[in-house]
Amino acid sequence: MERDEEIIRKVLEEAKEADLVGIPLNEVRTRFNNYKLEKVVYNIYLLLEEDYLAHGYDETMEEFAAMPSAIASGKGLRLTWEGHDLLDDMTPGSVEIY
Repeated sequence: MERDEEIIRKVLEEAKEADLVGIPLNEVRTRFNNYKLEKVVYNIYLLLEEDYLAHGYDETMEEFAAMPSAIASGKGLRLTWEGHDLLDDMTPGSVEIY
């Protein structure tokens, strides 16, 4: 699977617009319903792995990728300092992951 610039940008923008809790995981499917769930989860995984997003749950990444336990936890995804910087630096058509 590959990074998807459009999904990455949308995830970062959604997280920025979310409240203090972030994007509730039970809303991932509806907020990103124009994309395959597997692609969204993969790109969220990459953003978490590089500390552009933070999460509020203790499940392993494998459990997150499976979604049900993460959704059941009801905790969200929020931007980190680095995530804000990445979103600020992004221009249409190019993603530079530091």
